[in-house]
Amino acid sequence: MSMIWSIIFSLCSCKAGIMSGNIRIMQLFKYKAGSTPSAPMLFCAPMAGVTHSAFRRLLADFGGYSAIYTELLASRQMVHEDAGKSPYLKRRAEEGQVIYQLLLTGQDAIPEIMSSVLPLNPAAIDINCGCGGKYVRQAGGGVALFENRQKLEKVIKDVRREYAGTLMLKIRLGHDVPGWREPFLERIRIIEDGGADAITLHPRFAGQHMKRGARHEIFRWLADNTRLPVIANGDILGPATIARNPHYFEKTAGIMVGRMAIICPWLFAAWDNPGLNVDHLKTWLTFYDYLLDDFGDKHALRPLKLFTKYYAQNFAFGHTLYTATRTASTVQSLREYAVRFMSAQPAMVGPPTLPVIY
Repeated sequence: MSMIWSIIFSLCSCKAGIMSGNIRIMQLFKYKAGSTPSAPMLFCAPMAGVTHSAFRRLLADFGGYSAIYTELLASRQMVHEDAGKSPYLKRRAEEGQVIYQLLLTGQDAIPEIMSSVLPLNPAAIDINCGCGGKYVRQAGGGVALFENRQKLEKVIKDVRREYAGTLMLKIRLGHDVPGWREPFLERIRIIEDGGADAITLHPRFAGQHMKRGARHEIFRWLADNTRLPVIANGDILGPATIARNPHYFEKTAGIMVGRMAIICPWLFAAWDNPGLNVDHLKTWLTFYDYLLDDFGDKHALRPLKLFTKYYAQNFAFGHTLYTATRTASTVQSLREYAVRFMSAQPAMVGPPTLPVIY
């Protein structure tokens, strides 16, 4: 994999804009251990119900990423959370650099929110402008915030007024209408002028969810039309995705992986070490223990089911494990089935793919 990125960066090294963007993102985040300027910055995406403290702890056991996100944090509620106990807010030193992603709507008490977040020492704050979920849209956040130019400008300026650290935005392409690029770039200018440091692009339109493929060719176009570093996200399964169309990614400053990191929590560690040996049962049991530590028996079942239905994609007959996640009524019963299933040395698939369980 490092050779692939060496080729990519050698092709674009003569372009000052590209390299300045990558130098800037290098300043924002330390490289993962052992990485070089020829290897990509790797980020674990924010994922609802997944990137809580227990999952971040599991990823930290493997390492290999540059930074990891929290779940999307509802800003109005987070001020009432106990940051030392909440699995959504708390962090452990071994997690490394943690980016806190906020749901902001333009009607937020930014000073109060920042007073809750800043003591957690975030590596960066990310404003979500890409979530299309019903609750988020109705609240005026996510894609709705990106659509509203005035509120978008206000939110960025309000956050920047209270926060001098690294500020990022995660976005989509806006609405799929003729001439969509013009209003999209208008919002990019707002983001630049507001003082943001980087953009993460998920190249789907608002409302598309995951049903159509991400338009990776857009990364290059956006990089040519912004002075900010661009982090690529969406349908990236690992190094093979980059190798398939390296020219799509050659101007990006980093790579963000989402759902595939649930299936393979070791993905970042294996990025440059494809022969990494993984004990699948031990990994699952470790996550089980971490969930109980942070959620307790009463609240661990739901996140355990969510994790397991993705993790099942590693196995040729993983649908039987997935079915068990749907019927288990306790974490203990799910554990018993998972141990029985994985102890039988089930046939593996390679490489696993994303499940159609959106």
